[in-house]
Amino acid sequence: MSQAALAQEGMPEKTFLSTNPAFGVMSGGPVKTESGAIASKGTLLSVPLSYARSGRLVAQVQTTDGRMRAGTLVHRFQFSNRSGQDRIEAWCGLGDRNPKKPAPVQESLCIVFTRDGRALFVWPNQPWDYESTERNILPTQFVGSSAPESDPSLVFDRPEIKPVPRVDSELSYVFVVNNLPPDAIMLGMRLQNPQGKFSRSFQPGLQMIPVKDGVGAVNFGQTRIVLRSDGQTVSVVSVDTLEPDLAPQEADKGIESRAPETASDIPESLRPRRFVIQGLQLHPDKFTPNPGKIASGEMIASGPATWWETGVLSGELRGNAESGTIDAPAGTRLYRVEFFEPGPLLTRTRSFAWCGGKMAKTVWGTRQDTAYCLTFPPEGLPAEAPIIVQATFGYDFAADMRDFLATVLLKSSGVKLIPDPSPVSPTFEVSIKLRAIKRNAIDLEFIANNGKNSQSILRFDFPRETGVNSLTLPLWTHSLELTIGPDERSVTAALIPGDVSKGPVDIRLEVGQQISPITGRKR
Repeated sequence: MSQAALAQEGMPEKTFLSTNPAFGVMSGGPVKTESGAIASKGTLLSVPLSYARSGRLVAQVQTTDGRMRAGTLVHRFQFSNRSGQDRIEAWCGLGDRNPKKPAPVQESLCIVFTRDGRALFVWPNQPWDYESTERNILPTQFVGSSAPESDPSLVFDRPEIKPVPRVDSELSYVFVVNNLPPDAIMLGMRLQNPQGKFSRSFQPGLQMIPVKDGVGAVNFGQTRIVLRSDGQTVSVVSVDTLEPDLAPQEADKGIESRAPETASDIPESLRPRRFVIQGLQLHPDKFTPNPGKIASGEMIASGPATWWETGVLSGELRGNAESGTIDAPAGTRLYRVEFFEPGPLLTRTRSFAWCGGKMAKTVWGTRQDTAYCLTFPPEGLPAEAPIIVQATFGYDFAADMRDFLATVLLKSSGVKLIPDPSPVSPTFEVSIKLRAIKRNAIDLEFIANNGKNSQSILRFDFPRETGVNSLTLPLWTHSLELTIGPDERSVTAALIPGDVSKGPVDIRLEVGQQISPITGRKR
């Protein structure tokens, strides 16, 4: 069937770029199709992949945490955080973790060019059963974001990378028939290596290919694959080569040309919500500072807090999780949580989840106090699109989205979150704890309490210049004035009214207190 005939028939089609920036790979060979009728869950076609851009390090790069030797083959990748708002590019290859040890561990390691014109190492996540080689570099996401760029043990001058001809990988795109709804073919998209040791879904993951009279097409790079569905199986009708002017256009901008830049103003969409820390809304006008001298380990001030947005499940959710059995009946009330993920270039992403407790049972049938958080699929996806369920380290009333015990996917079966017209919430107490007085900062922690359990919801070092003993912590409509005593062992506190716009989460993000690139934990 010619391209002209296809166009005349108005056959629906779906286009994919042959280069996937998030994985740094591109089509490296002809599309391989399976013959005959392919049923649900069967492999329809696969595409060998090569790396889109590769190079070799001209000189060795080493820090206290990592090392890449001269001549190391590196490939360019692009990462995004959970909300998809960050685009962080990096060169990744094999490197040594803890190079000062007698037998350093060799793993995938990435070089990120920072805004100040320098660079730093970031360790990416790797599947536990996936062995990295020069042609098997596939970082899936950063373990954590960079530490502050001023940390001299982690930052180095931008290295020179000499380009090399295209390098074939051992990976392939695989398109699998997921299901066959009316007038569509649902394809699952995966990356895997020939040995089958590694297989991972990637965004956009599940894709709907529209069909007309049972026929539709997939455009992949300069290849068009025509598919036919009878409602039970799918078969490949033809594989055609597109003319260059009909193929999807793919831009390629190199990170090595990125000039040093200064931090830009944070857009409103990435600013923390006023009065909110994770799932709790504070009421600073009702906070009370403790009188007298406050030593390390004592509370500076405390006041009430409530959930800032709540809703209920429209239906029942059931499924298995590593930490228990999910059993949430219809009408289960959840509260909304706002959380941020700092990026390697001192950027950030802002995400939301709906959290609640008593949603899981142990093997003994008792309800857990652990907070479970749900991320619902966007509107417009099929009813079988999964809900992401994450078990957090927080108690049921105050989910701590800074880390997770486990993550599972549950079929939503059309279950949605119905927001309450106005929040329905008990009242909690939030206290500000003085953890320590340091030479260049004071260590502060915000702790929520429901009368039974206490949960940390925020902790950061509030900077102070050497010799400066008066600090002002903004609390949106009030300021918490802190005065450090002459012996630097205690503080006194006063709450002063006055709109200062910012809050503690703004401060934590601004001072760049990010996550260790090695452990993924807060430094």
